[in-house]
Amino acid sequence: MAENKKLSTAKEALLAELFGDIGEAITKLDEVLEKSALVERELSVSTKALILASQKYKDAINGFTDEAKKDISSHIERETAQHTAPVLKRLTEQNNKELSDRVNNLKWISLFNTGLIVVGFALAVYFGLS
Repeated sequence: MAENKKLSTAKEALLAELFGDIGEAITKLDEVLEKSALVERELSVSTKALILASQKYKDAINGFTDEAKKDISSHIERETAQHTAPVLKRLTEQNNKELSDRVNNLKWISLFNTGLIVVGFALAVYFGLS
């Protein structure tokens, strides 16, 4: 019976040590769970900050792009106006000269027609046709 008692005491000692180890493992597991919850909260905060920063970056890039488009459009308009102005001026001058020449021709034709009408009328009066 003394041997049984020793055995029982040894079993109890092993069980006590085992329970102690299990308790220690549970304590460490609780610490790990607490730390992982903290890390999860910190990651959530970091994620939100990154999302906000990326949206601000996107807005800045879009603003820059819009300004660049406006600047380029203005530059192209200025350059186009600068380079087309002499051509437009020359074309306008040519058109004005051509119109002026045609108007002068029409004046001469009109004057000639008027002269023909006068001559025709004079002939008609002279020959008594009217």
